[in-house]
Amino acid sequence: MHTPTSTEILAAEARLAQSKRHARESLGRARVAFRATLARPSTVAIALGAAGIVGFWFFRRTAQPKMQAPTGAKLAVGASAALLVKSYGKRYAMKAFRFFLQQFRVASQERAAQDGFERAHATAAQSSRNGSGHDQRMGAG
Repeated sequence: MHTPTSTEILAAEARLAQSKRHARESLGRARVAFRATLARPSTVAIALGAAGIVGFWFFRRTAQPKMQAPTGAKLAVGASAALLVKSYGKRYAMKAFRFFLQQFRVASQERAAQDGFERAHATAAQSSRNGSGHDQRMGAG
């Protein structure tokens, strides 16, 4: 095996840098696609439905034969598992709520900007039809 030349080292470093760039870009595209998918109402409805079914299946109470109350380690494990599930659920719900709130704000701002543009365009078109241009309103006419 020979010692690599500086050209070979530079070529390998360039390939590594390009591979890292492609991986970052791919991750960014996947993140955008995931967020776009989450923003669709049908996806939210499916997720809520699946969560409801899993919650019903997991937490349903059925008539069980009388058993002795859990003690010691069983009680501690059950309580900590319930708290762990609850905390992760709250954290995910808050993240999802913030994301949907942000998407709603962006959409309403875009809608307001579009409405403002349409109003300004309609006002300008109406004033040009009426012969009362900008110069006449400002007293320069």
